[in-house]
Amino acid sequence: MKNKVYDILGVLFGNFLLAVSVAYFVLPFDILSGGVAGISVITKEIWGWSPTLIIDIMVVGLFIIGAFVLGKEFAIKTALSSFVYPVFLEILVRFPLELEIDVLMSSIFGGLIAGIGVGIAFRHNASTGGTDIIALTANKYLDIPVSTAVMITDGIITVRGLITYGLQDVLMGIIYIYASTIAINKVMVPKTDEAIALYIITEKKKEICEFIHTDLFRGSTILQGKGGFTAQERDIILTVVSKNQYVSLSSFIEKTDPYAFVIVSDAKEIKGSFSPFLYMVAGCVTNIILDVVFVVFFRWGVAGVAIATVVAQLVNMSLLTQKLMRTKEPYRLSFREMKLRGVYLSNMFRLGIPSGLQNTMYGISNMIIQVGVNSLGTIVVASWAMTSKIDGIFWAVSNALGAAVTSFVGQNLG
Repeated sequence: MKNKVYDILGVLFGNFLLAVSVAYFVLPFDILSGGVAGISVITKEIWGWSPTLIIDIMVVGLFIIGAFVLGKEFAIKTALSSFVYPVFLEILVRFPLELEIDVLMSSIFGGLIAGIGVGIAFRHNASTGGTDIIALTANKYLDIPVSTAVMITDGIITVRGLITYGLQDVLMGIIYIYASTIAINKVMVPKTDEAIALYIITEKKKEICEFIHTDLFRGSTILQGKGGFTAQERDIILTVVSKNQYVSLSSFIEKTDPYAFVIVSDAKEIKGSFSPFLYMVAGCVTNIILDVVFVVFFRWGVAGVAIATVVAQLVNMSLLTQKLMRTKEPYRLSFREMKLRGVYLSNMFRLGIPSGLQNTMYGISNMIIQVGVNSLGTIVVASWAMTSKIDGIFWAVSNALGAAVTSFVGQNLG
């Protein structure tokens, strides 16, 4: 049940992002974006037809085709997209937003927003409707990657616009398609081609693992293997590193054990550690959208920005809490098992209150100094700001070292 609710929310959010891209980037700037939006831009120029009407008709028509080709479950999820996407689009176009950007910026950021939306819908085994169904059909029967199929479909539509518009408009459309393709690929397969998985069979297991842990700050897993010819038991090191770190690790292995056997492959998707990043992105995107809604539509000003930030943080917190409560790892969060012990509380207050008072006094002192600096004129204020930035660099280094030492002591000494 929870997975179904999660899928529905993902499809809704993906369609909303796509509608934002079309309503505020594609239609106002007549970008040949490909898909049904790109077709609507072309038909508007040729016959003067309403873009939103063309989008609605094509979304419904392609949904009927997809229902027969891609199966019942897909049709159910795509039915939701085929309904909410036109609704979102109709609502957003009634609240026009004049963006002070040029066509190039609109093509880039509009494409990225659309790609994120489409990618989110794809990850939940659904579609945003329209020509995405053609791309998913090609993926199913021709084994063409979805992102590539989307780029081909949209590219054909964009090139067709060359006859109606011109070379510059087509180039802007290609930029939009390329940006959306990158975003789709990154959302569907996080960290694609940015991580390297290595299986290492070596006599220098201890030295190589130590290098991975202490120099690269990466983890490793020891697998048990057995030679097919020799029947000899061997340990296999499995680790995942970035491409930049791979060069260092490869050189170290070659220097430490020239006879080591290493298998290298791209880690197309790393599950588990990527979830917090996705939740952070969800919080940021929510914050941006709510900023626009509260400030532009409701005209709440600074209060709207503050409310948007609080709501976005609550969304992020709720997603992370759910993740911690559902995991089967040792750090699983369980409110039933949480107990407050007097000894721990007293130690926390004994150490925390003086530290809190120190930070409070530090903040008050800075405020008093800043008031005095402000009264001395703009040159002094600018100089103070510059020195504060320089001072902040050294503070950042010392604070990072202090946080690292604190974590190390807490994990090893309790």
